[in-house]
Amino acid sequence: MATITGAKGGSQKQHTPVEQPDSAQSMARCRMLLALGEGEFAGGLDATRIFLDGTPLGNADGTMNFENVTWDFRPGTQVQTPIPGFPAVENETSIGVSLTKVTPWTRAISNTQIDAVLVRIGIPGLQQQENDGDIVGTTVQYHIDLAVDGGAYTSVLTKTVTEKLSSLYELTHRINLPKANAGWQIRVVRDTDDSTSQMLQNKTQVQAITEVIDARLRYPHTALLYVSFNAKSFSNIPKISCKPKGRVIRIPQNYDPIARTYSGTWDGTFKWGWTNNPAWIWFDILTEPRFGLGRRVTPAMLDKWELYRIAQRCDQKVPDGKGGSGTEPRFMFDVYIQAQADAWQVIKDIAAGFNGMTFWGNNMFNVVSDMPADTSKLQILTRASVVGKPTYSSGSEKNRYSSALINFSDPDNHYQDRTTAVMFPDLVKQFKFKQTQLTAIGCTRESEAQRRGGWAVYSNSLDRIITVQTGLDGFAYVPGTVFAFADERLSGRIYGGRITEYNAALKSVTTDRGTSAVAGDTLMIRTQGGVVESRTIQAVNGQQLILATAFTTEPLPNAIFVIDAGQLRLQYFRVTNLTFNDEENTYSITGAEYNGAKYDAVDNNARLDTPPISLLPTGLVSQPTNIAISSYDSVRQGQRIATMVASWDAPVDKNGKPQADIVAYQAQWKRGDNEWINIPETGLRNIEVPGIFSGDYLVRVRAINSGGASSLWSSSVLTHLTGRTGDVPKPVGLRTTAINWGIQVDWSFPADTGDTLQTELQYSANGNGDNPLLLAGVPYPQHAYTQLGLKAGQEFWYRARLVDRIGNQSDWTDWVRGQSNANADDYLGDIADDFLTSADGDRLTSDIDTNLEAALQNALANYGTVEHQWAQYGEVRADILVVKTTIADVDKAMAEMSTQVQAQIKDVTASLEDKLTATVDATSATAIHTLKVGVRINDIYYGAGMSIAVLAEAGKPVVTRVGFNANQFVLMSGSGDTQYSPFAVVNGQVFISDAFIQNGSITSAKIANAAINNAKISGSIWSEGYKVANQGGWCLSKADNNLSFTGPEGRLFVQIGKLTGVAPNV
Repeated sequence: MATITGAKGGSQKQHTPVEQPDSAQSMARCRMLLALGEGEFAGGLDATRIFLDGTPLGNADGTMNFENVTWDFRPGTQVQTPIPGFPAVENETSIGVSLTKVTPWTRAISNTQIDAVLVRIGIPGLQQQENDGDIVGTTVQYHIDLAVDGGAYTSVLTKTVTEKLSSLYELTHRINLPKANAGWQIRVVRDTDDSTSQMLQNKTQVQAITEVIDARLRYPHTALLYVSFNAKSFSNIPKISCKPKGRVIRIPQNYDPIARTYSGTWDGTFKWGWTNNPAWIWFDILTEPRFGLGRRVTPAMLDKWELYRIAQRCDQKVPDGKGGSGTEPRFMFDVYIQAQADAWQVIKDIAAGFNGMTFWGNNMFNVVSDMPADTSKLQILTRASVVGKPTYSSGSEKNRYSSALINFSDPDNHYQDRTTAVMFPDLVKQFKFKQTQLTAIGCTRESEAQRRGGWAVYSNSLDRIITVQTGLDGFAYVPGTVFAFADERLSGRIYGGRITEYNAALKSVTTDRGTSAVAGDTLMIRTQGGVVESRTIQAVNGQQLILATAFTTEPLPNAIFVIDAGQLRLQYFRVTNLTFNDEENTYSITGAEYNGAKYDAVDNNARLDTPPISLLPTGLVSQPTNIAISSYDSVRQGQRIATMVASWDAPVDKNGKPQADIVAYQAQWKRGDNEWINIPETGLRNIEVPGIFSGDYLVRVRAINSGGASSLWSSSVLTHLTGRTGDVPKPVGLRTTAINWGIQVDWSFPADTGDTLQTELQYSANGNGDNPLLLAGVPYPQHAYTQLGLKAGQEFWYRARLVDRIGNQSDWTDWVRGQSNANADDYLGDIADDFLTSADGDRLTSDIDTNLEAALQNALANYGTVEHQWAQYGEVRADILVVKTTIADVDKAMAEMSTQVQAQIKDVTASLEDKLTATVDATSATAIHTLKVGVRINDIYYGAGMSIAVLAEAGKPVVTRVGFNANQFVLMSGSGDTQYSPFAVVNGQVFISDAFIQNGSITSAKIANAAINNAKISGSIWSEGYKVANQGGWCLSKADNNLSFTGPEGRLFVQIGKLTGVAPNV
């Protein structure tokens, strides 16, 4: 075997890379000063009630959840001390941008009130890796420049950092700011080159900039929370929250807000304390001048006594909804108002915390809560104290709810919104499953949220609304007032009216009507003490009610009363709106249904009972049966009279028994094809119709119950009866007469029409009688009727018939033509007379009063305002007079302004008057504007003018009119050399250059040239010269139905058509 021998060659020892430890570490500490709200706060803070990111600083056992955390609190008093550690006011703005050598960071600062800025620079890491793998420190350098008011930058700081850093390292630099007018520009510049290799880490970034005002402030009236902690404990700034007791507010002197008890009787004074009772929070918001409405609303403008009653109800104990016997206050209001909001909305939201309603009235802020009614303030109404009829309404079934989702702030989840639900099986059966959703503001308990939802759903189900009008009784009502209303039309029983007498010794009340009261019912009357008193009825004797005990004070004279019966409850409503009508002195009251059982149902989950308010049957009203018709004869004043008799049986229900609550019957009858004739409503089951004619008769009847509901008609069989023979005779001599603006219709009565009731007139637009309209029913024995308000020359056709006293009708007469007056002269005369006798016409046509001195004195005597400018030179004078007059009396108001411009030389005067008058009094309202000009020469007055007027006088139609007074009325058109007058009135003649007339009536016309498409001639047409000596001509006569020609002697020459042998006269 061969043996190999040798030795290994030498080599250098291998290097193990090492990392140099960090040479620096930043220890950032976060200090935060939070303004919690307007002071003074009650506080109550400890480590268990301050949270960082939802975790309390400490626990109930005294252990802490965070290290190196300190905190301090100031309640927000006037004299509180500053919090240590804050020598300045700082406002930090996060930046978080990279700083490179290529791109410096620049910031403009415009707040000239600050003293310095703090620039925080961050270095995420500062290290480099050498060739042998070792990781060591390195260097980075930057500097900060400052420019003032837009000037050049000046370096104020240079920083070189030579360290080994593997995590974020922060440096804060304070830059004092010199005085500036506009502001500063600050720039941070990196001097070291940016890294281009992964072997070198030297990034820099601007973390934040903080504005600093050097001042040690105590922030009076602001509650403060100071928290300081080590920044390394959090990756980001944590959310800080706390649960202090809020503002100290005014509360009653006898109130313990912790035990929620009231001792003794409140004297109306207040003390300061903390509470979350929503009633006193509402009071604080309204009266606090710093952030509430206290600069506009004073405590005297609030009803603190009603608020005290509401607050007591808020503190009452109710079941807490957790089972067992646990209780809690009914309403608490834990709310943090963080932003400005509409004041009215804020106070409404707070009032909603106790189911309240806020309104302004009688110069006071009023608040009412939906809670059991105060019996001392109960009001009553009946139909005897209501103007007109009450109006009932309710919401659509689509808006009726049986369930609700309620959002509330859950303290177990850091007051985040959580939803709870309520549902009511009885309402689900009635309305099916319909859900609403609401937010319970200020609610931090699920049980209270469910009570609020229950209240909303129950209130929604009780949504009957009433609107009534009453007289000065309404003065006692305000929104929130609960009143009882007795309406026999709805209840079917009489439980209200007025009293006529009260006897205290006998304890008896006499009413103005019989009532449905029985012993044991409750009588309610407003007494002279100003309140509604209730007494039990011991006995009923007709209209006299005997009471168990007498009233404390006597009832008011003619006072209204209501009766709350055992079998039938009165209607109760709570006033939601109240308005006063100044003109009629009435109050309009709107109320929502009130049921006292609702509150027990909401708080204790009791059954909601709705006692009956009506005994009216709700089913259909059955028809009468077995209608029979017969007749009998009798002799009256020597004449035989036939009388029709109709009878029927009462309606029966499904059990075959007479239907209850039928109070009346309505019946109609007719003969042959005539119209149905009504019989007055009756409570009997038969009717008689005397004086009938022979013919076939039908009768139909329907039943009416006490609620006004009616059955379907039930008809008899057609029955022939023997009576007077023939028919009612027609009117005779129907004729018309033309009058201005109307047509008069006259007629006469034939024999045997002494039992006529009326004459019926109809009119139609044409002789065919198309679409006839009823004109009038004229009572017998009148035999004329005038239809007014027609246009001139308007045509109508008329016919008439007689109706006797039992409804029999005659046949119609033939149609007769009528036409209103077509003579223009008659109308113009009436128009002129009416205008001249009216206020505007009289003023337009009267002379201008040129005696300015008399006008001036008259104006001053009527307390008018006068402006008079004038100039005079001997017998030459010029005046401008402006008079303003206003008058306001008990029943008259008048305002007038007149301007008169006048020039005069000797006895020649030229005047212009512009007068505006508005007058309103008890019988009229007028507005008149006249503009007149006039000249007086040789004591003769020449005038022209224009008037515009509206005249509204009692008992007359309103007149709107424009009038002109002039010898010449000229309308000009065109411009320049092409001006012309298309229309003019000169000396009573009208001139028209070109006209298009849709419909015209001409009494007499001379036409030089005519193109007529169609013509209707009711008289004759003849040529010029017809029947004129030595001329001759022709005539077309409609009456003679011929065309006639005459010769020069005026004798008939040729005749075509109907040959009469005589030339017609024209």
